[in-house]
Amino acid sequence: MKKSFINKSKLIITFILIFFSSFYVKAQEKSKWSIGFSAMPEYCFRILDNSKYAKANNNKINLDRYKYGYTVGLLVKYDFTERISLQSGSYLADYGYRTKDHVDKIAYSFSKYPPYTVYYNNVDNYSIFHFHSINFPFLFKYKMINKKHFYWDLGLGFALNVFYYEKEINYIKNSSTGDWEKNTNNDTYSAPHPNFFGKINTTLGYKLKRISINLDLDYSLSAFDDSDGRYYYGFGTGIEMIFNLNKKIKK
Repeated sequence: MKKSFINKSKLIITFILIFFSSFYVKAQEKSKWSIGFSAMPEYCFRILDNSKYAKANNNKINLDRYKYGYTVGLLVKYDFTERISLQSGSYLADYGYRTKDHVDKIAYSFSKYPPYTVYYNNVDNYSIFHFHSINFPFLFKYKMINKKHFYWDLGLGFALNVFYYEKEINYIKNSSTGDWEKNTNNDTYSAPHPNFFGKINTTLGYKLKRISINLDLDYSLSAFDDSDGRYYYGFGTGIEMIFNLNKKIKK
């Protein structure tokens, strides 16, 4: 009887050890760190601060239209708990805007000898403006739904955007053929200038053992206007792929 009790006790202790060691192994298998990449087309626009521009820039405000840009880069994520995480990374982005078709005075020829004279003509034209930046986002995310394979995140945070390159492409309409032709390609290099963007994010994700595939929706708005009184915003949807950095278990 005593021997049977000892054997049962050993069996129970062994089972308990195996049970708790399994949780230890699972904890070691899943790391709190994940890395991945993201690609997101952006719907971009700018806002002119009317208080600075007032009536003098009403025409400029009326000409502004949206353009399509992008945000693409690498990300890193740290899970504080099963529901709370911080996501950051480094991204390349193209913001900006375009103007609608309008008639404007465009320089079309110059005199060869002094005094140099510029000749203008009224031409139907539009421009696309590209503002390239490097982004460093910081997003706190909370899992509203967290199932075995499916989850839904809500995120809130900000991004440090360093604008390093600005480009304008102007198109004019050929009066003979009616086709749009590239007129200028004015690349303007400016000193890098930072700007903070507020960000709201929501993510629908599907997770496997080590990989998560996300559909990401993101809205961002610049916190400060630039020297021209412009605020930028973008709305994008894209794909993220995230890999969990599982720890190797020594056998």
